[in-house]
Amino acid sequence: MGASGEGGGGGAAALRRGGADQLPQKAAAPSSSAAGKLAGAFREKLQAAAEAQAAERQAAAQALERPDRQALAVGLLVEGRPQAFIDFFELTRPDAEEPPAQLADAGADAGADTAGAAGGPQQQQQQQQQQQQQQQPAQGLLLLRDQLVRADAALKAGDARGAYEAYRELGRFFTSRLQLARAAGFYRRCRQAARAAGWAEGELEASCALGLVLEQLGQADAAVACHERCLELALSATGGDAWAAQADEARRTLVHVYAQQAEQREKGGNLPAAEAFLQKCLDAADACGDAAAAGAANHRLGLLAAAQGRWREAAGRQSAYAARSREAGDAAAESAACRAYAECLRQLGDTAGAIASLEAYLVLQEAARDADARGPALVNCQLGCLHYARAELPAAVACFERFFELARGLDARLLDVARVNLGAARAALRLREHMGAVARSDLPRLLELRG
Repeated sequence: MGASGEGGGGGAAALRRGGADQLPQKAAAPSSSAAGKLAGAFREKLQAAAEAQAAERQAAAQALERPDRQALAVGLLVEGRPQAFIDFFELTRPDAEEPPAQLADAGADAGADTAGAAGGPQQQQQQQQQQQQQQQPAQGLLLLRDQLVRADAALKAGDARGAYEAYRELGRFFTSRLQLARAAGFYRRCRQAARAAGWAEGELEASCALGLVLEQLGQADAAVACHERCLELALSATGGDAWAAQADEARRTLVHVYAQQAEQREKGGNLPAAEAFLQKCLDAADACGDAAAAGAANHRLGLLAAAQGRWREAAGRQSAYAARSREAGDAAAESAACRAYAECLRQLGDTAGAIASLEAYLVLQEAARDADARGPALVNCQLGCLHYARAELPAAVACFERFFELARGLDARLLDVARVNLGAARAALRLREHMGAVARSDLPRLLELRG
């Protein structure tokens, strides 16, 4: 019994130990670094959720504060301002027909239309830019509403100047957004309001602004008419020095506009129209005392006359160009006038005058210390040819030598021309000397020439 009892007790102990050994082991505690990472990730998620909620609340608040186009338009009707409502509706339509100024020429050619039909990336980008330009920002909507209401109230009260100021603000707003056709419309309203009030100064300001906008829109004739109206208003007013200054400013603007129109007509092949605009440019420059502009107009008139074979008229124009350039202190322009004048005299058969004019050009170039040697090189070549034609061979050789020295620093083609001209002039001079020695029976000179 004892043995069995001991055996039983040992078995029970063994069972107890075996059961203890078979119990699941307790999980090891996580390290402090892993716990820190989990806590950091949890905090980041909480912060991101809080920021998202804050952004949603801010967007909702901004949506409540943002002016609504429809609400603003209806408000104009409720206030009894139908004209302001019509203007506001037309100006804020997202499908407005007017493109921004930088895209105004995008559909001018067939290639742009084809790209649009194909839906290319460039056309899509242009459409996105157009929509962004046409959609008025919140601040713009409020400004439009306020200024249209202001203009409407002023017109009802008979306050033409108040309407003028409101329309001027709208014109400036659309100009800043490069919606120039709309800006031009409001500047026209400014002009109408100023005329209704008999306000010459306001009409002058509006006409000037309208002319500048029309220039950008490519409406040249209308722009010229606006600037000419500015000059007319300034000349008809009796306000002393202020209006005289306005007249000079209008003339300076017209000088620029007339010159541009002349250039466009000349490129189009309409030389009589180009000459007419240049004559207007010359008259305006003379009136405002702009000697440089007057000289440039004479120069271009001379070139046009020369292109049509009117060399005597061209010579007179280039002579006037030289005089005006000298008056303005522009040595570069004066030297250019000397070259053009010399060509006119050459065509008229006045070789001596042409030589004198080209020599004056070289003097001016030397005084100006111009780094560009091409002009003096070509003029020396021209002088050499003129002296050669007059059988003034020593002078021709001297000119061709200068031409050769200058051409060495330029391109190879000019150097080849200079080498041929110099060789021909030296050969002709040597032949003349040889024949002269033969005619004089000057044996020592003949021997010297042969040596």
